[in-house]
Amino acid sequence: MNKLLKLIFSCVVFTWSSAWAVDTYNPANGQLTIPAVQVGSSIYNNVVIKVGEIISVGGIEATTSFNPYLAFQKFSKLGHPKSTLSVIKTTNSETCNGTGIFEISPVSSSVAFEGQTAYYSTISTSENFTTCTSRTNITTQYFSKDFMPLGRVDSSNYSVYIGTATLPKSAIVGDSGTFGTFNRYTDSSKKFYLGSTVISYSIEPDTQSSVILKFIYTEMDANGAITSSEIPKYRLFLNDTMDLISDIYISNYTTIEFK
Repeated sequence: MNKLLKLIFSCVVFTWSSAWAVDTYNPANGQLTIPAVQVGSSIYNNVVIKVGEIISVGGIEATTSFNPYLAFQKFSKLGHPKSTLSVIKTTNSETCNGTGIFEISPVSSSVAFEGQTAYYSTISTSENFTTCTSRTNITTQYFSKDFMPLGRVDSSNYSVYIGTATLPKSAIVGDSGTFGTFNRYTDSSKKFYLGSTVISYSIEPDTQSSVILKFIYTEMDANGAITSSEIPKYRLFLNDTMDLISDIYISNYTTIEFK
């Protein structure tokens, strides 16, 4: 039986089917289905129990608190050193393996953005393939005095956050929420609206001293139809630092993964 859980046995059902391959938890009713449980010399299949209190997940105590807000601030200030990563690009017709360069510069001195003082840094990425088309991209991102994002600009988008983007200062495994939303335009005049991007986050189990902070960027066009998504994952540590470990971009016909 899963030793990571303190279980309250308010409901135990024994059946003899072996259809289940992994433990399955139903959060709606708090029931956990376990494929097989050995008690002495007897083995019971498909055991259903009522979960009382979750003690730990992935080695991390379920109540261990992390500070995504402070970690994001530090990451925004310091950036990410130039790294060479493996890249996989999958389309309807082919799969290409290559290398990529990823770098985020530390923040630079304050500038004006949308009528307020902001700090900025640049994100530089490149994808290098032998059979697929290679490409490079540079994005300038702007931050408030609290080092939360205000907007970002690249060759085809001028993006501005609606309201204040933020993260919790205390979070545990299983927590999730909305980080922020930004509108996209063709340029700083904001005459031509391209759509919006909604960013959600979740805290997932990892190691005994870290969790995974996962963001999901859901991009929609001007009519509200989803056109693409991006899923960067960061390893978040107890010392309130974090490091990018992977990034996946998914559109209608193409998936690009950095890792």
